[in-house]
Amino acid sequence: MKNGVLFILLGITALGSCKKYVEEKDLDKEIIVEIPVYSIGYGYSTAHPNFTSLPPYTYLVDFDKRDYPKVDSITLNALLETQYASDTAVIRLFNVTDNVAIENSSLSYSTPYRDSARLINTNNLYKSLPDKRVTLAIQTRGTGLGGVTRTFLKLRRN
Repeated sequence: MKNGVLFILLGITALGSCKKYVEEKDLDKEIIVEIPVYSIGYGYSTAHPNFTSLPPYTYLVDFDKRDYPKVDSITLNALLETQYASDTAVIRLFNVTDNVAIENSSLSYSTPYRDSARLINTNNLYKSLPDKRVTLAIQTRGTGLGGVTRTFLKLRRN
């Protein structure tokens, strides 16, 4: 019995001595927030003329930029691919909560080569994202055989 009480007291003491505040020097300079756009090992087609949201299970639910202290840069990054020179793949970030596209978040890719892919990114979207908790989606459109196979937000601290 005494050993059990001693163990509990030591545990409480150890937990009580843990840091209660994260210091700026302890924060990562870069954070990757994945937006899961892969479907059974493949990405999603961009072959429709109007922007269309990907399925709800790909949404980034409850994203709030304020949850990441000292972050001052957020970019959308995507691996876009096309099959032929005449194909174009376009995506953008969409705020499902407020039913609006995120300003300046469109990414477009086309190539003169067959079966080509490229990882591209937007400029800083920090000011374009709302100061509240939202659900974000990827919307796609394009011509021909294009697709998106990976998307993520890259958050940076200076």
